[in-house]
Amino acid sequence: MTELHTVALPDPYGELTFTQTPDLTSGQVRNVISGRRASGAFTIEPAFADEELIPTRIWVRCGHEPADQFNTGPLINRPVINGITIAGIADLDPDQQEPVRRWHLTVYRAGGTRVTDPVPDRTSEYAAAIITVLRNMWATHPLRHTIVTTWARLCADQRAEHLLRDELAHRCRRRDELAAEIQHYERRVSDLRALAMAGAEAVGSASGDGQPALQATQGGTAHAIGAGSEA
Repeated sequence: MTELHTVALPDPYGELTFTQTPDLTSGQVRNVISGRRASGAFTIEPAFADEELIPTRIWVRCGHEPADQFNTGPLINRPVINGITIAGIADLDPDQQEPVRRWHLTVYRAGGTRVTDPVPDRTSEYAAAIITVLRNMWATHPLRHTIVTTWARLCADQRAEHLLRDELAHRCRRRDELAAEIQHYERRVSDLRALAMAGAEAVGSASGDGQPALQATQGGTAHAIGAGSEA
């Protein structure tokens, strides 16, 4: 399944020869390169944009994982470009047509960091030219769909755990708290309406249908008028 390719890079880099080996069990593609003042390996693996189910982006890593599955150390066979061993990563859209440029990469001297050990611009530009070729080859690879679906399946459980822990857990707590608040205020509204209804019934009971109280008032007024006339 390993394929050998030779392509011409833009001036002044010359030809690049590389072998491309897709691993259908891991969803990764290993690219071992050889060119003018350039050697080593780049690993391409699918990457997710936000919460999409199937990845549409790729990561390009400097080096590849050790063959020994029990070795969990750093990547090995890192690229050596212009005499500098580089580490780092690029997060790319594989369907982008424009060439990769150095500011699209996060590359630095192996063993350091991008902040403390950056590589010269000429080295990162050379790396970008190589990665452009690898990206384009990956984008048109006949096994691309199989690779990305394999990667999606392998990542599914971990992504689900991440959503449960980091996204759903606190939202469920907020939902439960809000539900308790809603129930509290629904009970208060019910109590207040019951209180209002009880007050209306009490007024109605004291005055019956309203007529006797009115008649009593009118009678008292008539009596008072009559008493005044007699006087």
